[in-house]
Amino acid sequence: MELKKPSFFKPVEFLEARHCDQELTKFLFTLLKLSRGLRELTVENCELLEQVFDLRSLSHYEQGRGLFPNLWRMRLCRLPKLNCICNKNVKLGNLQRLEIIQCGFFKGPLSTALVAKLRSLDIESCEMMEKVVEDNEERMFHYSNMALSNPGRIHSFQGLIHLRVCRCNQLRYILPLYILQNLQKLENIEISECQMLEQIFGDEDEARMRKSNNTVELRQVKSLILEELPKFSGCCQDGCIVEWLSLERLKVVKCDTIRQKSLGMIERSLLTSVDVIECNTWANNEDPEINIRHLFHLTDQLSRQEKLTIKDSEELRKYMETELQPSSFRKLKILEALQCDQKLTKFLSIILFRQSHGLEELTIENCKLLEQVFDLEDFASDAHVTRIFPNLQKMRLNGLPKMNCICNNDPIIWGNLDLGNLVELEIIDCSLLKGPLPTTLLEKLVTLKIESCEMIEQVVEENVEMQGRFFCNLDDLQLLSLPKLTKLISGHCNLTIPSLRSLRIEKCPVLNAFTTGFLSNQTTNEGTSYHVPPDEKMDACLKLQTLKLVGNKTFEEIWQGKVSNINITDCELEEVEVDSFSKLRNIFPSSMLPKLSEKLVKLVVRNCSSLSDVFQLMSENHSITAFQNLKIVRLKGCDSLQRLLLPCNYPILTEIDISDCQSLEYIFIDTINAEEICFPHLKSIVLENLPKLSSFSLETFEFPTLTKARIVNCPAIQTFSRDVSAETNNFMDTVSSISPPFVQAKTEILPKLEKLELSDLPKMQLWNKEPQIPVFQNLTSLKIIGCGSIDKLFSVSVAEHLVDLKSLTVYKCESMLHVLHGGGGTLHSGFIKLETLVLKHLPRLTCFCEDGFADEFRELKMVRVEDVPNMDTFMRSQHLKTPKLKEVYVTYVNKYWRGNLNETIEYFHKNHVSEKLKEVWKTDQSSHGNNLDRYKDAAESSSQGMNRTSWFDQKKNRTSWRFEEVETEMH
Repeated sequence: MELKKPSFFKPVEFLEARHCDQELTKFLFTLLKLSRGLRELTVENCELLEQVFDLRSLSHYEQGRGLFPNLWRMRLCRLPKLNCICNKNVKLGNLQRLEIIQCGFFKGPLSTALVAKLRSLDIESCEMMEKVVEDNEERMFHYSNMALSNPGRIHSFQGLIHLRVCRCNQLRYILPLYILQNLQKLENIEISECQMLEQIFGDEDEARMRKSNNTVELRQVKSLILEELPKFSGCCQDGCIVEWLSLERLKVVKCDTIRQKSLGMIERSLLTSVDVIECNTWANNEDPEINIRHLFHLTDQLSRQEKLTIKDSEELRKYMETELQPSSFRKLKILEALQCDQKLTKFLSIILFRQSHGLEELTIENCKLLEQVFDLEDFASDAHVTRIFPNLQKMRLNGLPKMNCICNNDPIIWGNLDLGNLVELEIIDCSLLKGPLPTTLLEKLVTLKIESCEMIEQVVEENVEMQGRFFCNLDDLQLLSLPKLTKLISGHCNLTIPSLRSLRIEKCPVLNAFTTGFLSNQTTNEGTSYHVPPDEKMDACLKLQTLKLVGNKTFEEIWQGKVSNINITDCELEEVEVDSFSKLRNIFPSSMLPKLSEKLVKLVVRNCSSLSDVFQLMSENHSITAFQNLKIVRLKGCDSLQRLLLPCNYPILTEIDISDCQSLEYIFIDTINAEEICFPHLKSIVLENLPKLSSFSLETFEFPTLTKARIVNCPAIQTFSRDVSAETNNFMDTVSSISPPFVQAKTEILPKLEKLELSDLPKMQLWNKEPQIPVFQNLTSLKIIGCGSIDKLFSVSVAEHLVDLKSLTVYKCESMLHVLHGGGGTLHSGFIKLETLVLKHLPRLTCFCEDGFADEFRELKMVRVEDVPNMDTFMRSQHLKTPKLKEVYVTYVNKYWRGNLNETIEYFHKNHVSEKLKEVWKTDQSSHGNNLDRYKDAAESSSQGMNRTSWFDQKKNRTSWRFEEVETEMH
């Protein structure tokens, strides 16, 4: 057949050739030229075929491309004259499955290019085969100069899963030794009826193999079958040992010459099926355990274990009663002991420390009876005991209520307990631990956390010899809930912690000495106060970045003395949080202020009742250098604070939150070194519960990114600008009363503001004068609550800019007459997105809008009008449109509708609906049982001809009722 058209064979994926002569070789070569999509090839019963592929005329370029790139299976069966598969070492596609069966003249070996990606290899009845895979001199030289654990550039059989070899009588070994380390996916090995076979893995040079002296792990092999191998001696020669990590099934049949321990190493518990049949010279038919010990070195499970978790005392007892091998716990790196009794001390001190010097992490939790972790008294005078646990890096002790010490309080014993590499130590909920901790624990410590240890008084013992060595690497220190802690170190606390970056001291109420110059109220031996010398440095914690102090009643200052003359860039402090320091007078002394400006990001001060200054100033004219990285300022519950001077020109400040400071009268912005005040990234301002605050002084300012402003219960505020007289009393003085040159430069007011709440400001007026530029163009939520002096909220010209407003609440404003009033023009785009409107407790309000400046609220969905007795209509317009509004709430549960908004409001006014319902509220306190009927009767008598609420029907099964006058915005 003449093959001319290349497309003829393009779709060929499966090819079976049977009873063909040697011309098949040429046909396959032609097929290679015309079609490269072949996936499966079967050649059977071709008695004259000597080779499958003849590639002598193939160009170098074509050889580099390889044969049939999609070929994944090849089956060669009953080819008695086959002597090779291919006469070139060319990559054969993606070949994953290869079967060579009854090819009696085939000697091998298979090229490494052919078997590179094999997953299954099946060779049967190839009597002349001498080698399965080539092991040329280059590869053997490479093997002899490498460790078996390092596969290097040898990649053959890395994906092999199944290996079967049967009736190949010339083979002395199956695979060369250099391939052994590649077989990490191999799962099944089956070898049978190979008369000359001596090993599974071998080497032509036995002397070289004996020098290799390696142990190789086979991680995935689950099944090993060896049948009728009369000369088989073992898995490998003496120079190599195989460790089986997953072997479950073993079958050995008629292998009389197998040597003792020659199959390698295995953990006995892995083997679930063992069959030894007709191995007469060594097998024991009655006791399979004898056969297993003959074939394998039995390893201890504990010898390979890197992590051990002991869950309770019963499990601990089992480990202590186990007969340990010399290799037990040798690889142990992590130990967790949970809910164990006092025997854990013996396990750690007598058993584990002899077996495991590589322990890196130790966790002991919820051991209620444990009194000490290590008991090494028996080894204190033992000259052979040098160092114990020298590699321990992390130790966590949690929930040990009876532990009074970590190790025997003996210097000799502590000398033997080498914890010099300990970098992380946590001691939590150890009620009887008094301390101090020995300095030998602390030499390389990076993280130290001590929490809820009620008896501890000092953290570290004083050690002159170790001075300057302990805590030199400490990065994170946490002292939490230590009610009796008085000192960090026993003796005089003159300690430097040069690497400390994070410090948390919480609920240590009587701590009075951390270190000299920092959190120190030290006294001399005579009982007098110890004063820091004038030239004493305050840089004991020079690298400190995060400082959190909570709950102390002794310190009046955080930093004492003078800051040394270091470069400004040396101060790393980024976050400061101080809470419940009852005697603290200031946060930052004046000498420290220049050092803070470069790094400080967050400042939080809460519940410091004696605090008089946040920033201690030497004089009224003292200026604070700009804080270039400050983002957050929060103050709360500082009742003695009367004034707050904030530095100007915060380039990245995002939040100011000041609340519950009962004595705060003034908030000043330092403008000595600033032409104007700029907050380019400020997003939130909150001033809340500041009853004496009368001044929030701003001369010129910019808030281009402010999104939230909340001013609540600041009844004494009189002005927000130094240039405005006290009679104006306006919130927006800061906007509308700025000097003309600055106003001319502004194009809009608070352009990004989204939420504004003004609450409990009885003297405030929202506007001093109507702004002539756009205002609040991004405002979505506005709440005006308890502002008794405001009579009119918006003019039409201002409301025109409220294009994004969705929620408006006006509540308890006794003087409010109208929400929207005149000022020229008609409202076109204002309120176009308004969805929710709440008008509540407004005794003088007569209508939302007196004139028809606006007649369409296209998105309005929820309106609540409650206790507005003088409101007789919503808007004096005959063309009011609210297409999405279908009901009006008169309480937070009752709703009514008369066809349109104006008529519904008019009906409320004429029928005194609010007054009738209010009477029901008043009688609720004295008559819970009849309350539902009263409420329902009042509602029904006021809603004849209207769509009544179904709320009563929904709640009729309730047995108790409580109605509260609570403002609820229903969406």
